[in-house]
Amino acid sequence: MFSPILTFTEMTTYFMARKRKVNDYGTGIPIHEVDALARVLLPEIQAFFESEDGQREFAEWKAQQEQNKIKQG
Repeated sequence: MFSPILTFTEMTTYFMARKRKVNDYGTGIPIHEVDALARVLLPEIQAFFESEDGQREFAEWKAQQEQNKIKQG
């Protein structure tokens, strides 16, 4: 959670980090748009994986990954 009272060091660290060029992996998508999209999608993704369907699909995926490891190994 964002605290409205920041120390000088915290503010300096925050602004220095924001000034660094962020690697967009060649997408050309501005980081603020990626952040906004993540804020919208993350709660939905978390809700899905906490649901029964999400738990079942994850277990199926995990089993498939194990099968792939056995075939490759």
